[in-house]
Formats: sequence, structure tokens, C-alpha cells
Amino acid sequence: MPTIDRFVSKHPLISYVNVHAALVGYTGPASYVTGGDSIVAQDVKLGRIEDIWPLSGMAINGAGAVRHLMFDAANGLMIWFDNADPHAEIANGTDLSAFVTKLWVVEG
Repeated sequence: MPTIDRFVSKHPLISYVNVHAALVGYTGPASYVTGGDSIVAQDVKLGRIEDIWPLSGMAINGAGAVRHLMFDAANGLMIWFDNADPHAEIANGTDLSAFVTKLWVVEG
């Protein structure tokens, strides 16, 4: 289960076009699993997830290191990539718990 800060914004009137949306804080997993970090609708208190957009496309830690993110909507997985090689997925077991970002989650 991902670490989601539901308190960024969970106002019932937040919407995107005519669907509900949520702006949430997201912290990386303590042990990344190859293929991605699973995020389900219950994690963000929505009925279902159509798509998730990391607001900046990346997560950053306190030392300024950057990791790129992409949501695989078909499988419900947030995939993390190494900044040194943006085409290389983060290695299995990597601790990403120092990396944080904001996610715009759209309910479809």
C-alpha cells in the first residue's frame, strides 16, 4: 500500500471536467517492487482511478535527488525511474521513502 497523504485536498467539490479528482501527497515505498507501486482507488478515497498525474512528473528527496514517475493506468502501478538514466526503472528493493511528490488523481 502506498503512503498517501489524503489531507492535501479532499474537498468534495474538487473536480476535473465532470469527474471527481483528488490532490494528494505521495511518498515513495520503503522497498520498491519492480513493475511499480500499486495505487488503488481506496488509497485516495475515490470510487475508481482513471489516471494519475504526478504534478511535476518527478519526486524529490531532502538532498535534492530526483526520481521520475509515470502511472500505468491499465495496471494501477506508479512506476519509478532513475534520474541518471530516465529509461531505467528503479531497481527492485530500492528504498524510496525519502522521495515525495503531489499527485493529481482523476476518477473516471
